[in-house]
Amino acid sequence: MSFDSALRVTFNLQATANYKISENWTSKTIVSRSSTKTEGYYQYLWDQSNGKDFTRFIADVGGETNTTGIQQNFVGNLNFGSVKNKLLVGLDYFQRDFIQGGTGWIGYGTVNIVDQTDTNAGVLTKSSVSAALEGAGQKIGHAQAKIYSAYVSDVVNILPNLSAMLSLRVDHFTGRASAYATDDSKEQTTLSPKLGLVYQPIPDKVSVFGNYMNGFRNVDPSTVQITDNLGNVLSSELRYFDPEHANQWEVGTKANLAGDKFSITASYYSINVKNKVMGNGVNINQGGEVDSKGFEVSVLGSPIPGMNIIAGYSYNDSNVVKGDEGYPGHRTEDAGPKNLINFWGTYKIQEGSLKNFGIGFGGNSASRFYTLNRGEIGAFPLPSYIIMNSSLSYTEDRYSIILKLDNIANKKYFSGWSTVTPQRLRTLSLSLNYKF
Repeated sequence: MSFDSALRVTFNLQATANYKISENWTSKTIVSRSSTKTEGYYQYLWDQSNGKDFTRFIADVGGETNTTGIQQNFVGNLNFGSVKNKLLVGLDYFQRDFIQGGTGWIGYGTVNIVDQTDTNAGVLTKSSVSAALEGAGQKIGHAQAKIYSAYVSDVVNILPNLSAMLSLRVDHFTGRASAYATDDSKEQTTLSPKLGLVYQPIPDKVSVFGNYMNGFRNVDPSTVQITDNLGNVLSSELRYFDPEHANQWEVGTKANLAGDKFSITASYYSINVKNKVMGNGVNINQGGEVDSKGFEVSVLGSPIPGMNIIAGYSYNDSNVVKGDEGYPGHRTEDAGPKNLINFWGTYKIQEGSLKNFGIGFGGNSASRFYTLNRGEIGAFPLPSYIIMNSSLSYTEDRYSIILKLDNIANKKYFSGWSTVTPQRLRTLSLSLNYKF
């Protein structure tokens, strides 16, 4: 379990340029830049696997992540006889610089969950923690990654009610766990094909679809803690990993009902991920395999003028097939809840003295899930929850004012992945939007 009190500052900037080249071709250029800085104390509790004791590790963390992205897309609408093609050709460049600072990790007391004791309960102050970290040493690193991508995708209307999509993406990845070294670099090229089919037995009313994708994900660098059998940190290093590979297929249907007032989409999927990076920041290893299967249902509706409804349900069954001791046969810790439900409905008054005023109500629900789930140390479940939200708004053509109340019942609930992260209690917010 981990907890942090770090200060985060984020800056994002994006510019988009659209250009019509000809009647059949358009161009879109996107340039983005972001910067995230983190500074403050971080701690995690390491299970000693005796059913009661957790060792606390602390560090004064400082880090900065800067990213730059440049994307160029060309979209063409081409006809070859009666066969229509919508072609996408693109190039993408992405660079990430990760600057690591702060101190190393040190052990700082033991928490006993049976006796409800903490050996350092009386000295968890900023001054005492700072003094303890004086001997932890400095932790400095600078990792860099660059990804050069090219992709092409073609949607072909074979028949008026049958279309196919074929695409291929290639990524060339270069990364260094230290931007100043040359012996720890990683370089790799990965291909990802995709195929999709859509058939409309009732044109513009009912469609069935299926797709297959052999995909990959470049894994961000991670600081790997090297520990002994008791969980004591001996050393750490910043490490890059090979891409995780996934084979995925999906089938589903979409229907427009009640005179197009409702749209329902339902799908079933199966995903197999190999070469997966597994762990929680301590002794991270690669080579795991995970199977995930599930289905999703979503509903969009506008039963009367001014009313909009969004609702969804998803079920996911995820299981570790291959991994380090303790993982196989268990649900993955990053899979989240098995069951998720969301609903949001709004109504905007169409006429009268209250015209343009609107109300909204909805919420989301999640089943119990395991933030820690391993055979050798057991499981740590986070409880299920139901959170309700509401809003009051006034909207004109060029501006809107929205007053939103989240977590109406002020319910305590948590998220996490090998962590326990408290979520917001009752929150009242006011937003103003203006279109120039």
